[in-house]
Amino acid sequence: MKFEELFDEDSSTPEIVTTFQALLELLKHQLILVEQEEMFSAITIKKNPNRSEDEDIGEIDEYN
Repeated sequence: MKFEELFDEDSSTPEIVTTFQALLELLKHQLILVEQEEMFSAITIKKNPNRSEDEDIGEIDEYN
């Protein structure tokens, strides 16, 4: 799915930023793959087929 498909027209900036942070956390734990063909082009998000949801990912970082 494309990053922008996660939001509707009424999404606020904090919602978008929080979602982006969550995606970075999933990426850090290699649960997702992201692709971007060139700068400022659409960001595509895919589930990582080589990673199982059952695998232990340890503790999730807290943002304060």
